[in-house]
Amino acid sequence: SEMISLEDEIGYVSLDVELQNMRLENGIDFMIDVDSTVELTQCFLPTMMLQPLVENAIIHGVSSLKNKRIILLKIERVKNILISKVEENGVGRKESALLRKNQKGGVHKSFANQIMKERIDIFNYLQDTKTNFYMEDVFPNKKYCGTRSILTIPFREEKSGIINKL
Repeated sequence: SEMISLEDEIGYVSLDVELQNMRLENGIDFMIDVDSTVELTQCFLPTMMLQPLVENAIIHGVSSLKNKRIILLKIERVKNILISKVEENGVGRKESALLRKNQKGGVHKSFANQIMKERIDIFNYLQDTKTNFYMEDVFPNKKYCGTRSILTIPFREEKSGIINKL
């Protein structure tokens, strides 16, 4: 299906984190904060948009930490925009790139962000929308600066893709 309810997408993401917790020693503290104005069963977004953000937070952000791993999925509605933020307390983008470079087997090239951007471009073209995605440091200039991935999607209350213009 092209569109999925926010409730289902969060359910899939939560199951994915549970699986990762079985793999990682000390696990991940995964928190979900959804704005009270967002009805999970009535809000729809493109399928598999949140999962890659959380997966990247795990793999590139917190998996190398030895101490407490924290990932926050925050969803809010600002007028007719659904804003999804995945924030983690990991090593940050620069340190993660260095760790990947120094791994056995050479440089690991991650394509997840490029694939995400391409999916958004296709979705924007087909649906004539303005979905956006970007990343930023949570705590710039700190050793563990963390990363925040932000996805903005026009708010949809129907699976058919009708955008609710408030």
